Order: sequence, then C-alpha cells, then structure tokens
Amino acid sequence: MKQLILIFILLISKNVFSQNKQIQILAGRGTNFTGDMKGYGFSVGYNKYFKKKFKWFASIGSTIHDGTFPLFYEYPTGNKVDGSIRYTTAGFQGIYSVGYNFIKSNSNEFIFKLGGLVRYQSTSYFDNAVIIYPTITNLPIPVIVIRNRTPQKTIAIGVIPELSYNYFLNDKINIGLAGSYQFDSNGDNIAQLSLGIGYNLK
Repeated sequence: MKQLILIFILLISKNVFSQNKQIQILAGRGTNFTGDMKGYGFSVGYNKYFKKKFKWFASIGSTIHDGTFPLFYEYPTGNKVDGSIRYTTAGFQGIYSVGYNFIKSNSNEFIFKLGGLVRYQSTSYFDNAVIIYPTITNLPIPVIVIRNRTPQKTIAIGVIPELSYNYFLNDKINIGLAGSYQFDSNGDNIAQLSLGIGYNLK
C-alpha cells in the first residue's frame, strides 16, 4: 500500500512539473460589437505556474472582423449594381494575464484569468453613412455620404477576462476551449470563443 501511495505521489509530481511551463495556440470566432462585425481571432502565448494554482500568461495575437451595409440599385440601362458599403476592422495586440486554476488535476485545468492588453487597430468602419436616393437628387443612382469623426488607426489599452478549460492528452499535449470578452480605451468590445492546443515544456 505504501508503495502504491509513493508511486501515486511521484506520478502527480511528474505531471505538475511537466505542466509548469506551456506554449499554447488559440484560434476561433468572435464579434466586434463596434459595428456588430463577425470575424476571427488568433493568438500564441506562453504561460507558467508561479504558485500551486496560479499562472501568469503572456501572448500576442490578432483579430479581424468585417461587415456590409447592403445597397443594391439599377442603372437606367437596366444593369443591376451591388453598391454595398464594405468595411473591416483589424488589430494586433499583446496581453499579460494572471489566472487562477479552479481544477488542477493530472488531466484537467479550469482557469479564470484577468489581464491587461495593448492594442493597435486599423478600421475602415464609418461613423455615419447617409444614402440619398434618386427621388431627391434627380440623379440616376443613389448618392452615399460617409462621415468619419474617429481616427482610422488607434492604439488603446484595455482589460480582458477569460475562462478556459484544458484537457491533457498526455504529459506533453493538451487541447482546450477558451471564452473571453475584452474592452479598451478606444471603446471597442470584442467577444471571442476559441479552440486551443498546448505543448508542455520541461
């Protein structure tokens, strides 16, 4: 019995040691609520336990979201035209977080983390668009007036809480699911749901 207990302790110790440092890649779908734009996000990061249930995380990543303001009309000749306004918002960001692991076992992690971010962003999303139709202008096609009050390129700081679950396939590789919601000083709010794969370092 004592030998079994000793073997069990050694296995746990080995597993905890192997999970101490990790590289993780995340990719998934998200929504930028400035314009309700759907899109994608990607990040690669490094994390490490500094206490039994506490980790710090550092990552870099990017997001891209786009949308369309639909507009269809016909030329006097009868040709149909797609005159929709298309816009895209993309950003690159660095994140540093601290997380608490609610469930830490040989094969499972369930972590809540809270972090800060610095984000560079470029967007073609407009602040206001007005469509003036031919009945008003007497022109054969609609006239679009776009107004921009906010800058195209911004640098912002923000906060990002996240919940994640990781399942360890073995002492090296894990797969996971993460959900986050970030907001920043530029007024952008981005929700993200991602799948991840991690590799434990010795």
